[in-house]
Amino acid sequence: MSRNGAQRESSATRDNIEKAFERWGAFTCRHAWSVIVTVAVLSAGLASQIFSLKVDNSMEAFLHTDDPIRIAYDEFRADWGRDEQIMLAIETTDVFALEFLEQLRAMHKELKQGVPHLDDIMSMVNARNTRGEGDTLIVEDLLEDWPDSPAKLSTLRERVLGNPLYRNSLVTADATVTTVFIKLVVFDGGDDDDSLEAGFEDDALLGGISPPPQYLPEPEISRAVDFIREVIERYESDDFKIYLAGTPVMSQVLNRQMQSDMLTFTLYSLGAIAALLFLLYRRIAAVLLPMLVVVLSMLSTLGVMSLSGTSIGMGTQILPSFLLCVGVCDAVHLLTAFYRSLRSGCSREEALAHSLEHCGLAIVMTSLTTAGGLLSFVTAELAPVMHFGTFGPIGARIRGATSNTPGELSAVGLARRLVHSALLERVWAAQELAKLPPGELKEVIAALEEAFARENESRVKVAIKKALDVAK
Repeated sequence: MSRNGAQRESSATRDNIEKAFERWGAFTCRHAWSVIVTVAVLSAGLASQIFSLKVDNSMEAFLHTDDPIRIAYDEFRADWGRDEQIMLAIETTDVFALEFLEQLRAMHKELKQGVPHLDDIMSMVNARNTRGEGDTLIVEDLLEDWPDSPAKLSTLRERVLGNPLYRNSLVTADATVTTVFIKLVVFDGGDDDDSLEAGFEDDALLGGISPPPQYLPEPEISRAVDFIREVIERYESDDFKIYLAGTPVMSQVLNRQMQSDMLTFTLYSLGAIAALLFLLYRRIAAVLLPMLVVVLSMLSTLGVMSLSGTSIGMGTQILPSFLLCVGVCDAVHLLTAFYRSLRSGCSREEALAHSLEHCGLAIVMTSLTTAGGLLSFVTAELAPVMHFGTFGPIGARIRGATSNTPGELSAVGLARRLVHSALLERVWAAQELAKLPPGELKEVIAALEEAFARENESRVKVAIKKALDVAK
């Protein structure tokens, strides 16, 4: 085949595709409500799943579930438990003051009775005190014999500060800070002992296969941290300052901060996009309609993530802002062509069909190229990066599939007044008409006369008549 023949065949193929988009535009305009309701129902169904979307910034979330390192780490945790603890550091003038010890004991008791999924708690109240008296080995809680006199308090001070296991671990050397260690259970659905003994149940002995234990989920760990914070608020004072630390606390702070940042950046992105669209078009419809499309695409993508059981993490937190920024472009191109066709005197159906004929192929190609670029991340060794490469293309394709929604919304008259203002805006003021060449002015008058004859709404006919009077 000659080069000219190949070019003609390629041009014919492109023309056929563009005509198909034109027919699709005419179809969606004639069945606008059906298309809009279908898109809305599908988007709402996917978006409703975001309420179950989880946030996970744990170390293991960076590894694939079939990664050898992740498998070895999970086996280690199953055998030896979780090394994550919550620590409270309490600062005061003297940890051996009787008033302080009574307040510490009350807080220790409340934490022991109320912390969800508690496995163990250790403080000065119940720290193991092992000592010898003569031929007797005594093992008891440190404050089992409550120090209710100055002599007992003095003995307690000497015993604690003289023990290297306590000094600078349970109590600082200057006796101004003491610690409380809280350990949560490793597995969900019971304490650690029950989980470790699960392999010795009758079903296991008879050859049955027990389901693998489920680790305590992040929401339950966060619930325990929240309860500890509530207790801290009740007990904290100027002479009882409490500092909270530990991996579960840091994880909760990171998760909540990331959620806050995602919401903040998404709102900032929406605000910036809305401001630029308004400066570009000076129409409310041209702001709201593209924003509606990209928000639906973003929420639908997050819904797909939730349905797949994938959590939001460090690598995927930028996905909402990314989809907003790249998703609004197609809607802008389509809306620009739509308003331009309206301004030239086309009906809404003709404008939508022409817009899709002009932009449809480009929208599909940009969606495919964006999705193809993002797919390169699928082979990444880090799970969050792979997730971004998986759901980014899904969001791009959803955005491409819903990109003609602004034209459909305009076609059913939801922005009727603004659509008509697009036709009249250049002829409403005499100073604008004075800038038009005579030939273009005649075209404007002809378009107005045609619109006047076609329009049924009396208020709009009056506006067109006024514009005609000015133009003539």
